[in-house]
Amino acid sequence: VTTRSNITWMMDWDLVGYDYLSVSHVSDALSCRAACDREMKCRAWTYVSNRPTNDNCFLKTGIPRLEYDPACTSGVKQSNIE
Repeated sequence: VTTRSNITWMMDWDLVGYDYLSVSHVSDALSCRAACDREMKCRAWTYVSNRPTNDNCFLKTGIPRLEYDPACTSGVKQSNIE
């Protein structure tokens, strides 16, 4: 069985691009990561702490380039074999 889980946590980094969904009602980076974990399509995510609650968690279909931003926390899903 192949599963995907978030094991990469990058404080102060934005993954720019590949957004396919802005998740509503997210109040922290951990919740954004959990939203990505629930989506098979999600390969990475970025949480932006200085944006409104309904426009601060971005799920991504790919793994885009990194850009330094102290307001962001991002993560990348890794494939695991069980």
